[in-house]
Amino acid sequence: MLVVEDEVLVRLMICEELRERGLRVIEAVTADQAAEVLQSSTEVDLIVSDIKMPGRLDGLALARHVDAHHPGLPMILASAAFWNRAELPGCVQGLFPKPYAVDGVVNRICEVLKDHLPTTEPDPAA
Repeated sequence: MLVVEDEVLVRLMICEELRERGLRVIEAVTADQAAEVLQSSTEVDLIVSDIKMPGRLDGLALARHVDAHHPGLPMILASAAFWNRAELPGCVQGLFPKPYAVDGVVNRICEVLKDHLPTTEPDPAA
């Protein structure tokens, strides 16, 4: 999982909660850093990103990039500004207003990951 957030306290809170739930978390301070992670060989199963961030890319541009170049990779976005859900790329599986309750975001992350993890059929020989 990749958490993209320029506000250090918000990033630390959500990453700590995700790690407590046993999830592997990669942190990025900007969407530009997140794009570099995606270009590397690092495996990412979900991205949580703020929309408004410094740098060349913001969270919305990152979502458009993910939609175009990483089909099937879900994102959850957060923003203090209002966004029309219909204007967001298809990869966006959740939109949370900031400030948000960390539990609500983490619960949504767990729901999305559950829906995107490969299912294994029970082994009839077992």
